[in-house]
Amino acid sequence: VLFCLSFTMELVLRLLVFRCGFFCQAGWAWNVFDLQMVILQLVEMVFSFLRKDNDNIFSQSIGLTKILRVLRLVRVVRLIRMLRLVRDLRLLVSSIVSSMKSLG
Repeated sequence: VLFCLSFTMELVLRLLVFRCGFFCQAGWAWNVFDLQMVILQLVEMVFSFLRKDNDNIFSQSIGLTKILRVLRLVRVVRLIRMLRLVRDLRLLVSSIVSSMKSLG
């Protein structure tokens, strides 16, 4: 839930800042991917909440169970993307540290 809220807030802030440019700037495909991932994660949370409240109705629906499994798989794809960003961030931090060493 915490990750979903943080990703949703990040996406909302990016949409507010970039507006239409969000879909036109460099890397727009990743922006659309992020938008889809956040929407799917929110849908999964709603389905999970509904399933807990009405266990009898949703437990009989095999289609809903398959949808929830696919949505969980999509979460893994997002995690893989985040790992790529962590690698880039690590490279950036090590570059800054190396620059600081040469200055001081």
